[in-house]
Amino acid sequence: MKGFSHVCLSPSVSRECSFIIATFAHDGTERRIVRPQDPAEQKESYSGKKRDHTVKNVLLVNALLLILFLSDTYGGRVHDKRIADATPYPLPARSRLLQDLGFLAFTLPQVEILMPTKKPCGQEVALEEPRA
Repeated sequence: MKGFSHVCLSPSVSRECSFIIATFAHDGTERRIVRPQDPAEQKESYSGKKRDHTVKNVLLVNALLLILFLSDTYGGRVHDKRIADATPYPLPARSRLLQDLGFLAFTLPQVEILMPTKKPCGQEVALEEPRA
């Protein structure tokens, strides 16, 4: 795929199979909520990115953009990768998972992880590699 690099490929995936079963994508979504009255809840739900009180989930979608899985709901201050680490993903072996740079060290066994490539510092972007 253009613009994506194979960041993590389990050695067993590359040796055992030469085809991919399915392609999936996951990303975090954030929704604004009414400011909680309890100070502890305020602190847990405040998102510095949105500068508001929010709740978050991580979505898993297929190639047709159908939502296949929705994680538990967390406060807005929790990072998407921490939610993904705490969530058991129902992905089959030998599938692909597209993700953004917010999930940089996230891996799954026997799943090929694809991430957008970043422009190298001080260099130009090649035409076949769009900037992330």
